Amino acid sequence: MTKTTKTKKQTKKSQNQDPQDEQGKQKLHDSDIVNAITEFAILFRDQNNDPFIAPNGDGTKIYRIGGRNRDFRAWLGSFIRNRFHVVFPIGRIDNIAQSLESIALDTECSNQYPLELRTVWRDKNDSTNPELYYDLGESAVRITPKDWFIVARPGIMFRRFSQQLPQVIPEKGGNIFELAKYVNLSDRNDILLFLVFAVSAFIPGYPRPLCLLYGTQGAGKSTPGRLLKRLIDPTTVEGTVLPTSHDDFVRTANHHALLVFDNLSSIKPNISDALARISTGDTFAKRALYTDDDDVVYRLQRPVMLNGINQVITQSDLLDRSILLEMHRINKTKMRTEKDFWADFDEQKPLILGAIFDTISKAMAKFPDVHLKELPRMADFAKWGYAIADSIDGFTGEDFLSAYVGNIEKQHEQAIESSAVGTAVYLFMTHDEVVKGVWTGTATQLMRQIEDTGIIINIDEEPSELTKELNMITNGSLWPKDASWFMRRLNYVLPDLESQGIQINSYTQNNQRIVELKNLNYSEKK
Repeated sequence: MTKTTKTKKQTKKSQNQDPQDEQGKQKLHDSDIVNAITEFAILFRDQNNDPFIAPNGDGTKIYRIGGRNRDFRAWLGSFIRNRFHVVFPIGRIDNIAQSLESIALDTECSNQYPLELRTVWRDKNDSTNPELYYDLGESAVRITPKDWFIVARPGIMFRRFSQQLPQVIPEKGGNIFELAKYVNLSDRNDILLFLVFAVSAFIPGYPRPLCLLYGTQGAGKSTPGRLLKRLIDPTTVEGTVLPTSHDDFVRTANHHALLVFDNLSSIKPNISDALARISTGDTFAKRALYTDDDDVVYRLQRPVMLNGINQVITQSDLLDRSILLEMHRINKTKMRTEKDFWADFDEQKPLILGAIFDTISKAMAKFPDVHLKELPRMADFAKWGYAIADSIDGFTGEDFLSAYVGNIEKQHEQAIESSAVGTAVYLFMTHDEVVKGVWTGTATQLMRQIEDTGIIINIDEEPSELTKELNMITNGSLWPKDASWFMRRLNYVLPDLESQGIQINSYTQNNQRIVELKNLNYSEKK
């Protein structure tokens, strides 16, 4: 009997050999794998011309190809191993990925499908049968003006990130008021505004106000954001720190269908501007990874929830785009442990989610017939809010308008209170002891007269309340040092002062810029 042996050189050669060469098999080329994948998968570009693959030829799974995407490479390696019974080194995986990426980016050969996070319209402009889809993870909910249904294979329409979690399967028979039971709001108008905001956050493609919850410690301010995050956009991160840089903000906004920022004490001006823009929808550019010159441009519109102990919004343009809900400390008799609270909510979540879809379906049917006599700020939100409230048992569209207009009035008051110049001008113009309804002069004269009114001349005499208040304001760090800055800050709060009956006009006279202020409420009294 002859024993066959191999030299060390032969053994090493055999180990390095492509497994497909053994026993005379044909060598496996990268192109063979690419061709096998394209037989059943769809390669395409999204609206930003980023490359994607739908491995099953539908929307149940979608992976971004470029950028060393871990999920895509895990799928690719698994496919090669299961289909061809080989394990490729990372270098060959990279080569195959680059080939698939080039096919997906080929504008002449590949398709283009816009991808959205969690919700997307189909046939939105068809007033008779618009369709709204909500992503459950692989399947989706299809909502029409008549009803909603679960769709197992929704098609290519959703982009998914690694931090996203699958949504529970919604159930019919729920009541949307169950959601209000988990939120520490007692005012009927505030409850309605919260429910409308929650439902409207599922409906994409129009400007909407952000929601700010503020109040003392122990008021449960973080809970509403966590609730809505689990209902709208479940992810591994429910509440995040507000980014301080523009690029970080854009990245966060691009990865989340609902933005929830917790425990704010202040908002930087550049981020305040970004929040205002993303609430109404705008384009955002950020530097592309590993490059110095290229920008990635996104068009983003996201619902936003903020919370903090104080009312942290000071910029007038962001305040104009806000719903302000004040919360109070939870009564000790109503306290619950975190474990019991979230176990109860998770049990009710499928029914609450189903009730939200019921409300959306009804609102979609009502929306085309909503014609408001006067459109408040955020007019699209006002119309959707009317339709949504009209679809909730116990409320009407008019109830929503009343609550929303009342909240806008609160915004005006908050804007004036957060502005040293706004507060000073309001006090100056509403005290009959100083101004009899009308004041006219230059910006410098106005600024100096307000400062003079705040001077306490005789410390032995009790100054008036107006003098004490203006003294505190004009000696504070927020009071402007010159008339140009005074007018800039006054311009920020012009709409808010006008809402309180203080009308401000300016004109040129004798080569001087004249400011004219009128207290319309004083005129009405006289």
